[in-house]
Amino acid sequence: MVISQATIRRARVLPTPGEITIRVGQRVEPPDVIGRAALPGGYRVIPIARLLGVPEERLAGVCTHRTGDSVKAGDVLARGRSLPWPRVVRAPADGVITALSEGRMILEIAPQLVELRAGLPGVVVSLIGETRHTGAMSSPRQGQGVLIETKGALVQGAWGSGQESYGLLKVMVAGPDEPLGPEAIDVSCHGCIVVGGSTLSEATLRQAQQMQVRGLVVGNLPADLREATMDLPFPVLVIDGYGGQRPMPSPVFEVLKANNAHEAVLNARCPGRWDAAQPELIVPLTIAGGEQLPVDSDPPVDRQLAVGTRVRVLRAPYAGAIGTIKTLYERPRPLPTGGRSPGADVDLGSQKAGVVFIPYVNLQPI
Repeated sequence: MVISQATIRRARVLPTPGEITIRVGQRVEPPDVIGRAALPGGYRVIPIARLLGVPEERLAGVCTHRTGDSVKAGDVLARGRSLPWPRVVRAPADGVITALSEGRMILEIAPQLVELRAGLPGVVVSLIGETRHTGAMSSPRQGQGVLIETKGALVQGAWGSGQESYGLLKVMVAGPDEPLGPEAIDVSCHGCIVVGGSTLSEATLRQAQQMQVRGLVVGNLPADLREATMDLPFPVLVIDGYGGQRPMPSPVFEVLKANNAHEAVLNARCPGRWDAAQPELIVPLTIAGGEQLPVDSDPPVDRQLAVGTRVRVLRAPYAGAIGTIKTLYERPRPLPTGGRSPGADVDLGSQKAGVVFIPYVNLQPI
């Protein structure tokens, strides 16, 4: 989905119910902490006797702690008797020793405190999973998340490296068909979300890391760089998919170019099997002085497919192509693969393939 201006609502949710520290109607910024929760630590079985090469009955003699003791990550749990450098076993995390038997130690890992940040600027319009609260209004509320509303431009892509970031949007190519080369990323890109065109290279990734950018947006990604992007300290958003030198879709590039030098929020979450949420970039609209436009009561945009709607094809063999819907079909129609699916006739232009049938799941309104 590509929208130049919309009312956008996004849920920010803790992995487990906890404390929500903000109120409905409160304005937030991306780094603001809006909730906290404690994740259960679970248990870790540590085979002390096997690791130190001692009989199971000698377990108590080599352990430096007893059942019920609290330990910190890195503390020595057991020490062998060999000289001159005895082997040791250290605690993998903070926790409490709950059992010592059969040559093993069972460590109950301490709960981990996690913080939820707003992730984007906007206004809190509702709380998610709120429980009954009888304390003061300024006290934390019990719940699992919040719904934040903002106004801005929205660009969704096909794949993301699984991280979040925010910073100044910086378009570093002249057009959507130009690759993002390492020479384009200089010291001015430090702390920015950098936009390229068709694709990039491994050298570009290294240069981006050296310049400490806060994110990359590109049309296509070479398939052999997928793992490398997931190891980077910043997110990468891919608009079309893997491989090829296809230009970034023009409507996407024009929206990004129009918002050059504006603050942006990049959520490059990687779509999962059970999660259809797409990776995206949001550019909040601002007025003079950097103040965000007020959020009114207009409902969030809901782009539906209709005759005449401009769409982008998400998957092969026409991945990345832009066209116009000519006919909508409610009943499933046969596919070249032998299956059946509901879809639409889309005019991709005479230079592509003319009018072709595309399943609805492969179409994205723009």
